[in-house]
Amino acid sequence: MFIGLAILIATGAYIAVTWDTSPDLTVTYKQPQNKPYPGPYPAIYTGTAPAKDTPRGLENAHLSPSSWYHVAVAWLLVVKVFGTVLFGANRPGLLYLFAFTIPLAPTFNMLGRYLAWLGIPNGIGALWLAGHPLKGFNLISLFVVSVVVAVILYRKKP
Repeated sequence: MFIGLAILIATGAYIAVTWDTSPDLTVTYKQPQNKPYPGPYPAIYTGTAPAKDTPRGLENAHLSPSSWYHVAVAWLLVVKVFGTVLFGANRPGLLYLFAFTIPLAPTFNMLGRYLAWLGIPNGIGALWLAGHPLKGFNLISLFVVSVVVAVILYRKKP
Protein backbone atom coordinates (compact mmCIF):
# COMPACT_ATOMS: atom_id res chain seq x y z
CA MET A 1 0.00 0.00 0.00
CA PHE A 2 2.84 2.37 0.71
CA ILE A 3 4.21 1.62 -2.76
CA GLY A 4 0.90 2.91 -4.15
CA LEU A 5 1.26 6.09 -2.11
CA ALA A 6 4.82 6.54 -3.40
CA ILE A 7 3.58 6.15 -7.00
CA LEU A 8 0.86 8.74 -6.37
CA ILE A 9 3.32 11.20 -4.85
CA ALA A 10 5.57 10.87 -7.89
CA THR A 11 2.56 11.23 -10.19
CA GLY A 12 1.51 14.46 -8.49
CA ALA A 13 4.95 15.95 -9.07
CA TYR A 14 4.99 14.73 -12.68
CA ILE A 15 1.55 16.17 -13.43
CA ALA A 16 2.39 19.49 -11.78
CA VAL A 17 5.65 19.88 -13.70
CA THR A 18 4.20 18.67 -17.01
CA TRP A 19 0.76 20.28 -17.17
CA ASP A 20 0.48 22.90 -14.46
CA THR A 21 2.58 25.26 -16.57
CA SER A 22 -0.38 26.05 -18.85
CA PRO A 23 -3.46 27.43 -17.11
CA ASP A 24 -5.77 26.66 -20.05
CA LEU A 25 -5.24 22.92 -20.15
CA THR A 26 -7.25 19.95 -19.00
CA VAL A 27 -5.85 16.49 -18.52
CA THR A 28 -9.20 14.89 -17.88
CA TYR A 29 -9.94 11.63 -19.66
CA LYS A 30 -13.44 12.82 -20.62
CA GLN A 31 -12.83 15.19 -23.48
CA PRO A 32 -15.47 16.12 -26.08
CA GLN A 33 -15.58 14.05 -29.28
CA ASN A 34 -12.49 14.45 -31.50
CA LYS A 35 -10.70 16.74 -29.05
CA PRO A 36 -7.07 16.13 -28.06
CA TYR A 37 -6.15 14.59 -24.73
CA PRO A 38 -4.66 16.35 -22.93
CA GLY A 39 -5.99 19.47 -24.55
CA PRO A 40 -7.63 22.82 -23.99
CA TYR A 41 -10.62 23.09 -21.72
CA PRO A 42 -13.86 22.44 -23.54
CA ALA A 43 -16.21 25.40 -23.98
CA ILE A 44 -19.07 23.29 -22.58
CA TYR A 45 -18.90 21.67 -19.14
CA THR A 46 -18.25 17.93 -19.61
CA GLY A 47 -18.68 16.80 -16.04
CA THR A 48 -15.01 16.34 -15.21
CA ALA A 49 -13.55 19.78 -15.92
CA PRO A 50 -15.62 22.06 -13.67
CA ALA A 51 -12.93 24.60 -12.86
CA LYS A 52 -11.18 26.38 -15.70
CA ASP A 53 -7.45 26.76 -15.17
CA THR A 54 -7.26 23.69 -12.92
CA PRO A 55 -5.69 20.56 -14.42
CA ARG A 56 -8.23 17.81 -13.64
CA GLY A 57 -5.69 15.01 -13.95
CA LEU A 58 -4.48 16.05 -10.52
CA GLU A 59 -7.80 14.70 -9.24
CA ASN A 60 -8.39 11.97 -11.79
CA ALA A 61 -5.07 10.15 -11.44
CA HIS A 62 -3.69 11.46 -8.17
CA LEU A 63 -5.85 12.98 -5.44
CA SER A 64 -8.74 10.53 -5.40
CA PRO A 65 -6.69 7.32 -5.09
CA SER A 66 -4.36 9.10 -2.69
CA SER A 67 -7.21 10.03 -0.36
CA TRP A 68 -8.53 6.46 -0.55
CA TYR A 69 -5.08 5.14 0.39
CA HIS A 70 -4.85 7.46 3.40
CA VAL A 71 -8.22 6.30 4.69
CA ALA A 72 -7.18 2.69 4.05
CA VAL A 73 -3.99 3.21 6.06
CA ALA A 74 -6.02 4.65 8.95
CA TRP A 75 -8.44 1.68 8.90
CA LEU A 76 -5.57 -0.80 8.68
CA LEU A 77 -4.00 0.79 11.75
CA VAL A 78 -7.32 0.45 13.59
CA VAL A 79 -7.60 -3.18 12.48
CA LYS A 80 -3.98 -3.85 13.50
CA VAL A 81 -4.35 -2.28 16.94
CA PHE A 82 -7.81 -3.61 17.82
CA GLY A 83 -8.30 -6.46 15.35
CA THR A 84 -7.13 -9.41 17.38
CA VAL A 85 -9.15 -8.26 20.38
CA LEU A 86 -12.29 -7.71 18.33
CA PHE A 87 -12.14 -10.54 15.83
CA GLY A 88 -10.22 -13.24 17.70
CA ALA A 89 -6.57 -14.17 17.45
CA ASN A 90 -4.73 -16.64 15.26
CA ARG A 91 -7.59 -17.66 13.01
CA PRO A 92 -8.82 -16.47 9.65
CA GLY A 93 -11.89 -14.29 9.74
CA LEU A 94 -12.84 -10.65 9.58
CA LEU A 95 -9.33 -9.53 10.49
CA TYR A 96 -7.85 -11.21 7.42
CA LEU A 97 -10.78 -10.16 5.25
CA PHE A 98 -10.30 -6.49 6.12
CA ALA A 99 -6.51 -6.72 5.82
CA PHE A 100 -7.04 -7.96 2.26
CA THR A 101 -10.01 -5.88 1.05
CA ILE A 102 -9.14 -2.49 2.58
CA PRO A 103 -5.98 -1.97 0.48
CA LEU A 104 -7.60 -3.40 -2.67
CA ALA A 105 -10.19 -0.61 -3.02
CA PRO A 106 -7.66 2.23 -3.44
CA THR A 107 -5.43 0.02 -5.58
CA PHE A 108 -8.27 -0.60 -8.04
CA ASN A 109 -9.15 3.12 -7.87
CA MET A 110 -5.59 3.99 -8.83
CA LEU A 111 -5.44 1.30 -11.51
CA GLY A 112 -8.71 2.39 -13.13
CA ARG A 113 -7.75 6.05 -13.16
CA TYR A 114 -4.29 5.35 -14.56
CA LEU A 115 -5.67 3.09 -17.29
CA ALA A 116 -8.19 5.78 -18.22
CA TRP A 117 -5.48 8.42 -18.05
CA LEU A 118 -3.36 6.34 -20.45
CA GLY A 119 -6.27 6.07 -22.88
CA ILE A 120 -6.84 2.33 -22.44
CA PRO A 121 -10.38 1.48 -23.65
CA ASN A 122 -12.65 0.81 -20.67
CA GLY A 123 -9.68 1.33 -18.36
CA ILE A 124 -11.85 3.10 -15.81
CA GLY A 125 -13.68 -0.22 -15.38
CA ALA A 126 -11.19 -1.27 -12.70
CA LEU A 127 -12.43 1.64 -10.60
CA TRP A 128 -16.14 1.27 -11.37
CA LEU A 129 -16.35 -2.53 -11.28
CA ALA A 130 -13.86 -3.34 -8.52
CA GLY A 131 -12.74 -0.24 -6.62
CA HIS A 132 -16.16 1.24 -5.86
CA PRO A 133 -17.80 -2.08 -4.90
CA LEU A 134 -14.90 -2.92 -2.58
CA LYS A 135 -15.04 0.54 -1.04
CA GLY A 136 -18.79 0.15 -0.50
CA PHE A 137 -18.29 -3.28 1.05
CA ASN A 138 -15.56 -1.94 3.33
CA LEU A 139 -17.61 1.06 4.42
CA ILE A 140 -20.72 -0.95 5.18
CA SER A 141 -18.92 -3.81 6.92
CA LEU A 142 -16.66 -1.51 8.96
CA PHE A 143 -19.71 0.53 9.98
CA VAL A 144 -21.51 -2.63 11.12
CA VAL A 145 -18.44 -3.81 13.03
CA SER A 146 -18.11 -0.37 14.65
CA VAL A 147 -21.76 -0.42 15.77
CA VAL A 148 -21.43 -3.96 17.14
CA VAL A 149 -18.27 -3.01 19.05
CA ALA A 150 -19.96 0.13 20.43
CA VAL A 151 -22.93 -1.96 21.64
CA ILE A 152 -20.61 -4.54 23.23
CA LEU A 153 -18.58 -1.83 24.96
CA TYR A 154 -21.77 -0.09 26.14
CA ARG A 155 -23.06 -3.30 27.69
CA LYS A 156 -19.73 -3.98 29.44
CA LYS A 157 -19.46 -0.58 31.08
CA PRO A 158 -19.49 -0.70 34.91
